[in-house]
Amino acid sequence: MMYKYRVDIVQVGHLHNYERTWPTYKGKAVLKGTNSTHYVNPEAPVYVVQGTAGALIR
Repeated sequence: MMYKYRVDIVQVGHLHNYERTWPTYKGKAVLKGTNSTHYVNPEAPVYVVQGTAGALIR
């Protein structure tokens, strides 16, 4: 669905530090438009996990 509707970035939260993936489609990295440090108009969504660096939830 994300690929079909040309979503650029998917952000979710979890109890981790910041993590990201390469642009991904059907479980495979899509490297067109990327280099070792950044993406320029990637051909698939990039998934980001933004976390609280281990903060306790009560």
